[in-house]
Amino acid sequence: MLLKVAGWTAVKTMMGIEPWFIGSIFGLFLLGRLDDQGFRGHGRGRTGGVSDAADRLRGTQGGVVDFAVVRVPFVLIGAGAWLGILTGHHALLYALSAILTA
Repeated sequence: MLLKVAGWTAVKTMMGIEPWFIGSIFGLFLLGRLDDQGFRGHGRGRTGGVSDAADRLRGTQGGVVDFAVVRVPFVLIGAGAWLGILTGHHALLYALSAILTA
């Protein structure tokens, strides 16, 4: 998250909400991807009788968790544009949000 905010300060100030919003989106995405890595390896621990989070959330619940942690950051791009937090070309931000969420 702070990497994006630090990069933003190279061209603008960090005192507004926009760099922190972008950093939060990036941080949520990375957190979701790290969690998703665990879901890909589900079933590995069952050989020794050990159950991990991926085993417990496999199936429908795992799909819901995957959707929430991976796609919410993309929805936030469109929400940020709609709320006026993100500057730039709003039509492109809406399109980006829709494409990445799909």
